[in-house]
Amino acid sequence: MKKSTNYNIKIRSSAEADIAEIIDWYEDKLKGLGARFFDEVEAMIDLIKAHPYNFPIKYPPYRMALVEVFPIKIWFKVEHETIVVTAVIHAYRKDENWLKRI
Repeated sequence: MKKSTNYNIKIRSSAEADIAEIIDWYEDKLKGLGARFFDEVEAMIDLIKAHPYNFPIKYPPYRMALVEVFPIKIWFKVEHETIVVTAVIHAYRKDENWLKRI
């Protein structure tokens, strides 16, 4: 296992769109819930940046982190010193939906 380092982060535009869509969905359900969701995603991305190898590889080289408060998966890969976030999707959506992006 590689030592813990604070990596750079690159969030693909498709993942940014995922986040925006989910924020809007939660905000429609309850005012302020979208902001809470965003805070939880940011916290998980900080954890991924600090310890990317603590998350399991599901589709090599892609790893998955589960946002525990919300049923959301963050899909990412490690490229040298950069974490590339490819998708942020609901845990119950089929993986094939985001796999089309790679």
